Amino acid sequence: MRLNHLKKISTKAIVLLLPLAASLLILSACTPPAEVSAAQPPPMEQTLSAAPPASLTPTPAATRTPRPTSRIKVIAHRNLQYSKASERTSLDLYLPEGAGPFPLVIWVHGGSWMSGNKDDCLLVNWGVGRQGYAIASVNYRLSDEAIFPAQIRDLKAAIRWLRAHAAEYRIDTQHIGLWGASAGGHLASLAGVSYGEKRFEEGENLEQSTRVNVVIDYYGPTDLIAKVTTPGFEARQKPDSPESKLMGGPILERRELAALANPLAYATSDDPPHMILHGDKDNVVPLSQSQMLDKALKKAHVHSQLIIIPGAGHGGEVFYSEQYLAQVALFLDTFLRPGHQPTK
Repeated sequence: MRLNHLKKISTKAIVLLLPLAASLLILSACTPPAEVSAAQPPPMEQTLSAAPPASLTPTPAATRTPRPTSRIKVIAHRNLQYSKASERTSLDLYLPEGAGPFPLVIWVHGGSWMSGNKDDCLLVNWGVGRQGYAIASVNYRLSDEAIFPAQIRDLKAAIRWLRAHAAEYRIDTQHIGLWGASAGGHLASLAGVSYGEKRFEEGENLEQSTRVNVVIDYYGPTDLIAKVTTPGFEARQKPDSPESKLMGGPILERRELAALANPLAYATSDDPPHMILHGDKDNVVPLSQSQMLDKALKKAHVHSQLIIIPGAGHGGEVFYSEQYLAQVALFLDTFLRPGHQPTK
């Protein structure tokens, strides 16, 4: 009887430890800044459009390329120069082993447009090794080298370069997505909604399209004028603020340029689906910035999924926990993995 009791205890222990082991496995693949406790996050709040153009249920397995069933070897190609604009305009490309072609997720780093690096990519082991996507991590010119719109021009140049070299690197040009955090989230969303904006197209490979299928925006700013005039964020109006440095002068004196950098101004019905994650305790980018983007996209009849993480600040491990990466994986399964109708 005592032996049976011990077996029951062991079985319960294994069941309890399995979720923890899975969570640690994912977190070992990506090590974001520990700004938020890695403790189990509170239940998420999310808002969905009332009538999205496609269900959040993944496309049927019969028509969708399945996720890998085992970990895949990652092949890295580093420091690929995608533009002649600067020494910084390079990218790292991580590919699954195999024939391809592979759907591509382009990672755009954060850093207030004034710091950060493509080496800060958090997605490689998860995105390539576990999901089977190709991952490109992109550097772009920072604000101390060039003011806006250099940053969005660089990101679009990277998209064009990747399409131009798709055959060489086994990239599926019909399935390309953007994923950025903070300033990178802003640029990812802006690139997603501004297809056809000629002022953002400059450099090489101009015959290639910069249209993408999906955007994942982690706590990125949108309307910079609204941001710096939000109560509690007025210090961002100063000449040495990241927003002012991006604009090349005090931001309230650069309203026209700030308007050009606002994704809300470009929202139209043919924009790619968005997934937006933001913490409700963010003291760097107010939550209202993501709420405005979500509202503008839905008004334009674009699929938008806003997930508000209770208690989360600006970044941190919680955004890369199993709970939220599972949401991201489902979103990518639905809108990016081959089998879903590509963006035209």
